[in-house]
Amino acid sequence: MQKDLLPDNNTNDVKRKVLNKTRISTGTHNYFIELKESENGSKYLVIDQTSRSGNNQYSSVKMRIFEDEILEFHRQFKKMVKLMVEDDL
Repeated sequence: MQKDLLPDNNTNDVKRKVLNKTRISTGTHNYFIELKESENGSKYLVIDQTSRSGNNQYSSVKMRIFEDEILEFHRQFKKMVKLMVEDDL
């Protein structure tokens, strides 16, 4: 597992430990998912979606999911994916 120290853009360039990361590329979007550790030792996910907005410019949407919220997020996410895949709406 890679442990990089990278600046977290929305935290005044404070270094956060990257515990693991992955990238998902589709035809129109790129998703970057990082598991980070804060200075106090708590873990959180950063999900960054980037897409080309024209003229070789990119737009980015980033969200953070904190350790105390991840289980409920995961439960609800799985529920929505199941509905999407099974098309039971």
